[in-house]
Amino acid sequence: MTLINIGFQALAGLCVYYARRAEDSRDQLALVNADLLATRALLADSARDAERLRVARELHDVAGHKLTAMKLNLRALAGDPVFAARDEVRIAQQLSAELLDDIRSVVQALRDARGLDLQTAIRALAAPLPRPALRLAIADGVKVDDPAVAESLLRIVQECLTNAARHANADTLTVSLKNEDAGMHLHIEDDGRLKGRIHEGNGLSGIRERVAALGGEMQLGSSASGGLRLDVRLPA
Repeated sequence: MTLINIGFQALAGLCVYYARRAEDSRDQLALVNADLLATRALLADSARDAERLRVARELHDVAGHKLTAMKLNLRALAGDPVFAARDEVRIAQQLSAELLDDIRSVVQALRDARGLDLQTAIRALAAPLPRPALRLAIADGVKVDDPAVAESLLRIVQECLTNAARHANADTLTVSLKNEDAGMHLHIEDDGRLKGRIHEGNGLSGIRERVAALGGEMQLGSSASGGLRLDVRLPA
């Protein structure tokens, strides 16, 4: 009976062990999937931005050039006494001028696109985590066109999410991104509790290296609740 009892306990222990392993693997797979979704969202936005710029250049270089040549030829034609009084020449001049202005407006609108969609990518990262909850605020007017900058911002938030979940026991992670006179300011803090002094492990060191590569600066500190506070400033 003792051996049977020990056997049942060993079997129960193995079941609990493998159940925990399966749960950890599922959570890890969810995080990897979220990472892939966030990266795919940035890549898709980057491809759309590149296509918008290509179309803008084509419109400006091809259609704009030919319309300018047409406008000059019509102006020369209007200077001929034989055609100067004809309404058709005047209307053609007016239409060519309006069309050229319209093309310039379209080109400017394509170039003034909103940039990469960081909000969707960051929320995709936080979605599979039961805790901490993400409180995200990206100010109006913030525009990130460079995929390298967007990728760095995404990885910085990802590392802070991971730290808040694993080490700080935080319930909420607050992320804000806004423009400043000197560039861009990313502020991140959690409501957890730091255990002792801030130690820069591989994750925080990686953030510092990313920021330095972009010519920015990083500051670490404690939040009002005793959690981690991080401020990243990137040049314009």
